[in-house]
Formats: sequence, C-alpha cells, structure tokens
Amino acid sequence: YRSTLNGAIGEMEEQFADQVAAAGGTYVLVTLENGQTLTGRAGTEVLMRSGAAAVTQSAAVDLTSGSTAAVGEKLTENHLYLLQADGAGVRASADTTVMVRGSYSVG
Repeated sequence: YRSTLNGAIGEMEEQFADQVAAAGGTYVLVTLENGQTLTGRAGTEVLMRSGAAAVTQSAAVDLTSGSTAAVGEKLTENHLYLLQADGAGVRASADTTVMVRGSYSVG
C-alpha cells in the first residue's frame, strides 16, 4: 500500500512541477498517447513537435502561418498554436509530442 501511495505522490509532484514551470513562462515537453487530450486555458501555447493531433473544442490560432486552425483540423509539425478559449486543446490520434507554455491538463 505504501509503495503505491508513494508512487502516486511522486507522479503528482512531477505533474505539479510541470504545471509550475509552464505557468512561469517556460515550455514543458508533453507526450500524449493515442486518444489523449491536452486541454488548456485561453492563451496557452502549444508547439507541435511530432506525431498526429487535431484541435478540439475551439479554434486555435496558428501563430506560425498566421491562420486559424478550426476544430478537427490537424496540427502541423513545428508550428506554434495559441488556444483561444478555456477548455480548448488538442487530441492525439497517434503518439504525439508537444511543447506547452501555460496552464494545461492531460486526460
């Protein structure tokens, strides 16, 4: 029981450290498994590095191209996206790596 609890606490500490780093203005490397969704708040930045993912909930601004990525649109590798609304995010359709700056959760 104790080892399970210690493992859960350790995982929570790592997640908390990532959240603090992201909120502090630095990018955090996040790996999403197929089917996982990264959900952010308005103003969260997502840099697509590898894999496959699409925009969820609300359109995102593609800061690299200066265009808008509609809900369901696939992200382009090495493009920086700005989430426009709380609850917006990206859903992975394959193992995916992104860099995130701002508040986010993975589920």
